[in-house]
Amino acid sequence: MAKVKAELTAKQKINAFRRIVERGQYESVGGQRVDLFSASVIVKVHDALNEENQTRLLSLPVYKIAILCYRLVK
Repeated sequence: MAKVKAELTAKQKINAFRRIVERGQYESVGGQRVDLFSASVIVKVHDALNEENQTRLLSLPVYKIAILCYRLVK
C-alpha cells in the first residue's frame, strides 16, 4: 500500500520552516527535506513580502518555494 500524503496548508508550511530555523535541524516538509539554510532564506523572503504575495508564495510546492526564494535573495 502506498502512503497518501495530505497537502500542507500555507500556515503549516511556514510554521514548519520557522521550526527548522528555531531548532537548527532539517526536517521533511511536504515530503521534501528542508535544511536550515533553505528554511532561513524562505522565512526571510516570506517576512519581507506583503500578505497577498505571502499567500501566493506558500501556495507553491516546497521545492518551487525554495528555488524562488534563492532567486530573490541573489
